[in-house]
Parts: sequence; structure tokens; C-alpha cells
Amino acid sequence: MREIILGDVTCENDMIVSGRIEGNVNARSFQLLSGSISGDIIAKSIVEIAQGSSVNGNITAERIMADSKITGNLNATNVVRLNANAVIDGNIKSGSLAMQEGAELKGNVDIHKVQENT
Repeated sequence: MREIILGDVTCENDMIVSGRIEGNVNARSFQLLSGSISGDIIAKSIVEIAQGSSVNGNITAERIMADSKITGNLNATNVVRLNANAVIDGNIKSGSLAMQEGAELKGNVDIHKVQENT
């Protein structure tokens, strides 16, 4: 039996989840190995959504890697990587975008370079 967390989850370190969360997640890095998230995900470094998982909410991180169904906007300061099983229903805003053959995207894409101070 899979456990369900109802409510927001905050972690100062890395978080790996196999299960279901109904609430927002905030962590240094986040991996959803299996299960679902109904809420927004914010991570300082990387968010990985593995094949067979699902997210219904926005994701914000430095890097986002998706190989599953996401309904929501993706906002990455560095890169968004969509693997072959990714199905994204939402907008992407990122420094760069890598998309494998087979990935699906329904939404707008805004690719922007991060300005470095010289």
C-alpha cells in the first residue's frame, strides 16, 4: 500500500519520493521515482520526474528532467530536458531545452540566456 501525504512538504536537503503527495514540495533537489504530486515543486538545483509518475502543478528549479506526464508550467534557470516519454501540458521557460523524439509538448516555449555580470 502506498502512503499519501496531505499537505505541504519542505526539506532542506535532497528528497526522493515513491508515493503520492497532495501539496506543495520545496527541497534542495527532488526526484519523483514513482507516484504523483498534486501541487507545485520548487527546488534549488534539480527536479527529476521519472517515467510512470505524474505531476499536476508548476515546477521551478535550476534543471528539470521529465520522462512522464506533467500538467503545469516548467521554469528552469538552466535547462529543461524532456525524455521520450514526457508529456507536458503547460508552458516552458528556460535557458535551454532538450527534447527527445517521442516527447510531447502542448504549450509555449520561452528560451532565454541568463545574463552574466561582467
